[in-house]
Amino acid sequence: MKQDIDEVSAIQRYPIGFKYPIKNPLDLRSFYYGKAGAALNTNFGAKSVVPQLVNFASINAPMAQGDVLLAIDVALTDGAEGDGVIGKDELAGGYLTLFTPAPMHSFTRMIVANTATTGAGGVTVMVVTVDKPFPVDVVVLNFHAECMANPYAGVQTGNFSLASVVGIPTMPATLALPFLWLQTWGPVWVNPSMNEGIGLSNREVCFMANGGISMIDVANANYSHQAQRAGFILPNLRDGSEGAPFFFLQITP
Repeated sequence: MKQDIDEVSAIQRYPIGFKYPIKNPLDLRSFYYGKAGAALNTNFGAKSVVPQLVNFASINAPMAQGDVLLAIDVALTDGAEGDGVIGKDELAGGYLTLFTPAPMHSFTRMIVANTATTGAGGVTVMVVTVDKPFPVDVVVLNFHAECMANPYAGVQTGNFSLASVVGIPTMPATLALPFLWLQTWGPVWVNPSMNEGIGLSNREVCFMANGGISMIDVANANYSHQAQRAGFILPNLRDGSEGAPFFFLQITP
C-alpha cells in the first residue's frame, strides 16, 4: 500500500472514499480513505460536516436516456458557503438524485465529475457527470436534481449535532496532513460515557453530538433511537462491568 492505515499524508494517494483492501480474512474491520477538514481526534467519530450542496435544482438542458451528463441550474444559495460557488470536481464521489415529474420517481447516481460554478448572476449552469445513465429521458420541465458531496471529504471531529459520523480516524490527521483512513466497521474503541454495556441486555450504543458513544436510552432524546446508531458492545469484564469498552462499529461494511 502506498499509504497504510497507520499513516497520514499531505498527498492524496487514493480516491476519497476508496475502500482499503483487507488481506487477512480473519480481520472483521473495514476502512475508507478520507480527507480531514480540521484536526482529527482518534477517540471520536469523524463527521461529514459538508452540507447538501445543491437543493432541488432545475434541469438546464434535456438529456437522452443512456447519457451520463446532466446540466443543472445552481442557485446563489447553493454551495458550501451558500454563495453559489462550487469548485471543479468538488462533488466527485458524492451523489445526485434525479426527480421525475408526477407520478414522481427518483433515481440516484454517484457523481464522477462536475464543472465549476461562480455564483455570478444568481444562477449558473453546472454539468455533472454520473457513473451510470439514468433509465429515462430527462427533459427540462418538472425534472429536478439534488446533489451531495463525497461524505468522506472534509470530515471533522467535534460537536456537530446536525452531522453524521462516517468513520473513526485511524490517525490524528491535520490540515497539513489531511489524508487518512477512517474505520467504518468492526471492533474499535471510541470515547465512552461509562454506561455502555452495563445492565441486562444493554448492548446497543449510539453516537453523541461530540462523536463519542453512549448507551441507547429511550428515555433520553439525545441518546435514544433518535440518535445515530453506532453499533453494539462486545465483551464486558468478568464481573459484568464495562471494561474498555470494545464495541463493534456498524457504519459501512
